[in-house]
Amino acid sequence: MKLSEIKWYVKFKIRLKKLFFIKLTTWEQYVYNYMTEPMYSMLFGDNLLTEEQLLKNERLAEEAKQREESPLDKLWEMDQKSDDDTPAGNPLYTFHTVGPMLLTYKYPVCTDSLKREILSERGSIGPEKYKQIPGAFEALKPYNNEFFLDNEQACNLLLSDLLTLLRDRDDCDDLWTIAGSVTNNFSYRKEYMKRAAEAGVKEGMVTYGIHLYLEHHVAEGCEWVRKGAELGDEIGIIIMGISYQFGTITKIDYGEAARWYKAMLKLPQEDGSETKYWAGFAAVNLGVLYADAGYFHTARKYFLMAKELEKGHEDDIRHLDLIPAFNNIKVCDRLLEQPYNLRKKLTVIQQQAPELDFIFCSDKDHEQQAPAAVFNPNIDRIVPFCPTDDELEPEDRDEKYKLENQETQAEEEVRFPFDSFVFPTYDVAIRNENVFDNKKELIFLEKNVHMELNNYIQRHFADIKDLFRKNGFQFVYLPAHAYDFRDQIDIMVSNMEEYGTGNIPDRTQWENKRNENIYWESIFSEESLPDDCAGFLQRIPPLSIFRDQSYRYIIFPHRPGTDWGRAFNAFIAFVTGKSVEETTGKKMLDTQTKIVVDKKFNITVTDSDGKVVGEVKMPTLSKILYFTYLRHPEGIAIKELSDYRDELIEFYKQVAYKQINLQSIDSLVDSTKNSANEKISRIKKAFETALGQYQCDISSMIPTGSKGERYIISFNRENIVWQPTAVTF
Repeated sequence: MKLSEIKWYVKFKIRLKKLFFIKLTTWEQYVYNYMTEPMYSMLFGDNLLTEEQLLKNERLAEEAKQREESPLDKLWEMDQKSDDDTPAGNPLYTFHTVGPMLLTYKYPVCTDSLKREILSERGSIGPEKYKQIPGAFEALKPYNNEFFLDNEQACNLLLSDLLTLLRDRDDCDDLWTIAGSVTNNFSYRKEYMKRAAEAGVKEGMVTYGIHLYLEHHVAEGCEWVRKGAELGDEIGIIIMGISYQFGTITKIDYGEAARWYKAMLKLPQEDGSETKYWAGFAAVNLGVLYADAGYFHTARKYFLMAKELEKGHEDDIRHLDLIPAFNNIKVCDRLLEQPYNLRKKLTVIQQQAPELDFIFCSDKDHEQQAPAAVFNPNIDRIVPFCPTDDELEPEDRDEKYKLENQETQAEEEVRFPFDSFVFPTYDVAIRNENVFDNKKELIFLEKNVHMELNNYIQRHFADIKDLFRKNGFQFVYLPAHAYDFRDQIDIMVSNMEEYGTGNIPDRTQWENKRNENIYWESIFSEESLPDDCAGFLQRIPPLSIFRDQSYRYIIFPHRPGTDWGRAFNAFIAFVTGKSVEETTGKKMLDTQTKIVVDKKFNITVTDSDGKVVGEVKMPTLSKILYFTYLRHPEGIAIKELSDYRDELIEFYKQVAYKQINLQSIDSLVDSTKNSANEKISRIKKAFETALGQYQCDISSMIPTGSKGERYIISFNRENIVWQPTAVTF
């Protein structure tokens, strides 16, 4: 008797009893609540597996056997995860990046004086003493500091010779970097690297900078790393590129990131050299920048370059879990088979969460904890990467001009009716149906942390729950690293633990998961989802008593810079099959909404056609404060308002038709008083009143920030129309 026949019989009998309200036996109740496929197999034997399952088990066993017998290059190919299993009709193409973990993965040292004075027979010290210690001479070429850290005799000898040379010679300052590399003491190592940096050794500059930002001296550390990078240090260059791409020790600037990556690729690259190794990382991330901008032929060029550059470094790539990043070329090739107008919509960029990745960039002995990322998604706006035509491959230029000169085909527009948002849907299998048994629940689950999306959800949690509730759904939030939010947000963790969905890592294992969802593998029994995704799990009830219930996973947009408010509205419209206006009860503002300040300083909000959709009325002091924030896109902290007193007075003279009240201005800029906070609250209320009939997120239109930090108006400055001539903007 086949497994499928047993399952059908047991479930049919149980459902028939429940249909006629016949009490189930204890065994039947257990089967109904808990029976899963592995339990059927355990009870009735492996011979009950279906033919398809038997073939699958044989294939998995054969692959495991091959892994034991295959050389490294074969393992390399076998580990390359393919997206070919993506269900037809719902393809997503994931590009992987090299993330911020590289910021403290290695630090550079300079071996010029080491080669000249110790390795050379003509050197002032020579290699004879090191040849007498097994392995010591070999560890000097190429230099391997780990050998000396593990061998006390060799370490003491090397350190003694280094300090002697540094004392007696004036041309060996680079040896401070070697001295720092053979001590486990963070303070000593930092001091040695500081001496090298101050002597102008580029490797010392970069390593000293790394030690500084590990101690939370981020600005100073960044400047030292920048100095070393500008002198040509490979690790310094890759650190600067990664930081500008992910916002670790600098703000995010994709143009600057691309400039540093290209500088790396221009360095001479000899086979087996460290330069070639780091250039491979630069090529990966540069390709991702072009893919994110929609120029996939140019991205392919860099992905292919990365593949070539990393030959011979497969062990390091595997150790760093970067095999998928060097497989981007295959993803790009498959994506290029799609119509041009669909490619960017089907692209997923693996997102890094630098504030979590940084946790694992602590000092070896866990004495130093790395700082939070400099980029603040709450107030910092990301400018899209816009390469010039000269930087693009000819195919990308041709497609770009072709798109500009013709309208998108109507049939392609119909595929994505919700403001260009795409919601691919996957049928999935989960381990325990008792955990997610409510068809009204929409459970947010992400495979990796998506920082900007999570920040939006946490700031607008009540509004999102209310939107879901009004449309008949319950919003459940279960992000990656959900334990950070246990006291703030409703999470189903306790329910998962109660029913035992699988091997949920305990707290001691959480910190080793980096930015991965610690519950992901405990939820899904079979996975056909993209490598990096965020979305909602939904239970689909059976259509009849003879059908099993099923589950679907709906991919939610998670690219940085997404208009999250519009995305959630479009998502609810997608799952309900209604229009956005029906689900929200409000009209939608289009993406080209403008803030207009006329010659008389009246504030209105207009749509893309120039039609006024709301007039924003506020008191004079609130208005002049708003104009001051509009003039300064970098933002202003409330404690800094006193520096802008003259600007506020200038605005007051033009806006108010009465004698200036300096006492009110002084109160506004006094950080010990609450006047500025009151005015910001009135600004918010004015926009809410003006746009109350529309579904929109006004947070970008008003000064937004956290206590003690800068408040910023992140609204696109290109969509601000300033008409007054008396005051420049």
